[in-house]
Amino acid sequence: MLILWLLACTDPEFGHLGDALEAYDRGWLAMQQGNQSEAVAAFSAAVATDPNRPVLRAWEVLALRESGQRERALARLNAGLVLFPADGVLRYQRAAVLSQMGDLAGSANDLRWLYANEKANPIEVGEDPDFLPMRADPLYAELVPTPQVEASVTGEAGSVLVGDVYTINFFVTSRTGTPIRIYSRGTPTTTLSLERVVEDVTFRDDLWSKRHLQADFRALSAGRLSAGPWYVEAGDAGTLTERLVIDVVSLPGQAEVQPTFTIPLVLPSVRWGRDPEPFLGPTDDGDWAVYPSKMVFMPSSILRGPKMEYREYGQPQWMAVQVEADSRGEIRSGGEVVMRWR
Repeated sequence: MLILWLLACTDPEFGHLGDALEAYDRGWLAMQQGNQSEAVAAFSAAVATDPNRPVLRAWEVLALRESGQRERALARLNAGLVLFPADGVLRYQRAAVLSQMGDLAGSANDLRWLYANEKANPIEVGEDPDFLPMRADPLYAELVPTPQVEASVTGEAGSVLVGDVYTINFFVTSRTGTPIRIYSRGTPTTTLSLERVVEDVTFRDDLWSKRHLQADFRALSAGRLSAGPWYVEAGDAGTLTERLVIDVVSLPGQAEVQPTFTIPLVLPSVRWGRDPEPFLGPTDDGDWAVYPSKMVFMPSSILRGPKMEYREYGQPQWMAVQVEADSRGEIRSGGEVVMRWR
């Protein structure tokens, strides 16, 4: 729940109030151990010892909620907000409790206060399961937006020659920290072979991330083909992109190109992680070398592709390259060998 994060950001510093600190520690430990009745008793004792800290009341309410005592939790919240009407954590908790209890109008009033006073973000509220009843009601659904993802796709203008690379660019805006997956929803084609994927995170804050995904395809044979549309999925949200029409032309007498390798359309950060450790060895689809941009792979002559790269704000962070089978290689940092294989 978002409330756990809010509480973590406002945990009390007790100074000389040893009794309140001891009670708080007992309550926190009891919650970690799943003993909710003991947690309620401990946090109630902490509130009695130090009644001027609203965060202690918030922890007491959370323990009450997790023990199934919603009515008592609501009563404590109402009393707490009389004393601390500007406290965002207590008001957020009351909005959540009211939503769960079916008082959607009351929950909506608290959410509007939170938004007006910049104490909560609608996107984060929309991800909190406590507010699912609000989302399901057309009167209040706008206060609890569903998770969102935006995506668009562009291709190169004009035609592409057989054997040349055709680049498709994806632009995706999604919730920060949510893995992105891309699925083709068009007719499968063997005319294009994906050889290189570059992921560049161009913006990131606590809520949203924007990324540019460049996918380089090798054109294998002449003809007009339809690529996509693609379904871009981020968590529970998803959207469908446009379809691209691509004209592949050949020179007189030019034969088809036989693909030597190809990879699925996967974000590098999804396959290898955002900050992978150096790696050199076999995988399910061949032998790969993964290394930060400050390192090098040697000898470069056995790098056969395909390639995956990860960047942030245009700056390369790491790359992953497929290497020749049954070959020897090493990853170096400066003059030192970081990893050697075979």
